[in-house]
Amino acid sequence: MPSYEKKESFEHKRKRLASVKVWVKNFMDADQKNKNILETFEKNAELDLANTINTNDIDPNAKPINILVVEGGGMKGYAAIATVEAIQDNYLEKDQDFFGQFDLIAGTSVGGMSALLVSHYWSLGCTTDEVISKGRDVMDDIRDNGFSKINFGNLLCCNQLIEKKNSKERDEETLEEIEDREIEPLIGRTYEYPNAPIDEDVPKLAHSSSGMKMYEAMAATGSPPVLVDRVRAKVDEKMRIMADGGLFQNCPLALAIDEASRLYPGRPIGVIVDLGYTDNEELFVHRTLETARLKHRDMHFQRFAANDIMKDFSAIETNIHTIAEMEENVKEYVINTPRVRNTTFETMRRLFASEPRSFSNVEKDDHRATAGKIMSDLGKSVAFQRRQRMRASVAHNHLHPQSRFDFAKSILGLQTITEPQTINSTDEEEQSSSFFPRDDESTIHEKFTEEWDC
Repeated sequence: MPSYEKKESFEHKRKRLASVKVWVKNFMDADQKNKNILETFEKNAELDLANTINTNDIDPNAKPINILVVEGGGMKGYAAIATVEAIQDNYLEKDQDFFGQFDLIAGTSVGGMSALLVSHYWSLGCTTDEVISKGRDVMDDIRDNGFSKINFGNLLCCNQLIEKKNSKERDEETLEEIEDREIEPLIGRTYEYPNAPIDEDVPKLAHSSSGMKMYEAMAATGSPPVLVDRVRAKVDEKMRIMADGGLFQNCPLALAIDEASRLYPGRPIGVIVDLGYTDNEELFVHRTLETARLKHRDMHFQRFAANDIMKDFSAIETNIHTIAEMEENVKEYVINTPRVRNTTFETMRRLFASEPRSFSNVEKDDHRATAGKIMSDLGKSVAFQRRQRMRASVAHNHLHPQSRFDFAKSILGLQTITEPQTINSTDEEEQSSSFFPRDDESTIHEKFTEEWDC
């Protein structure tokens, strides 16, 4: 019996090593996979333009589609939280809520987890400030219970951060089957498409499904290959092996635009805000925007990416003081960089030109009670209080003079005018992206407007 167990363990390690090789091979080919999605996106746009009926199917008077994209990057995801916090605190009025203006939120990896969390807590009545607090606490838990416990020496020896209840099913997979695995993108969504007919001749950028449970989607999109074990879940009645979608599109901009067009046919795309980290994605972003503007000419886009701050910040950083310092530096970038500041004023003006994507008054009152309990429970958490104290000691050395922005608003003469989401994970059979829905104004003088365009 002992010899049998030893033999079984050795075979399991061989399979694990074969699985690692498959993921490394696909990781090395990530740029090509991204290009393949973009080429399909571009071909679909050309096909759409060639069809004289579809070229005029956008109603310019319809409510614009606002999209938030959150890129993948592991612990760099804290920068996305800091960016939203800086926007909410320094560019918006007290009665304006950043997350409440988006129709679709899309993300890959940690960005996909962010999209899920925003979708969940916003739907329970939480404000942007409350979602930020809860989201940062979840990120802290992931750091403490996940990334901080990675043992790099055991990665090839079946080290797992996610234990599988169905390991027997994995053991039944042969070594040859593991080596022949094919990876493709998968969009996990929290919504159904409308009844409007979908042109079957138009190639899909990725397979999509709304059948995944939230915890499955979060585990799948937050499982970097090699570092953690993959997630198994049924998708359309077939068992899939899923993991981080960064192997296809770390910035799922093309996927998000394509999903928005399917989810809200006939509506123009208004504002897209992309929360990124470095300039590595700029070429792909530029190509995507050029294609999208063939149909959505008035689309406004802004990408936040503090490249000088984030280029040396590790995606697996676990020191909370280093993370807190990075967060404060990112806030400084969002608040005090002239180009970013001027563009953000214009982005917020356009974003809040349409009505909030919010609940009715009755629903809002009911959900606010739920949100109040969520935040009350969070405030009682000893771990949350400890982390807050650590961050406060770092933030004390950083000043963000909000009065400077009030003054800038008066100088520029700006006036702010007063529900699906998405995540991206990958699959050893299908890589997945997840999308979550949420249910033209004159421009200011060019001197004060600098729309970010790759």
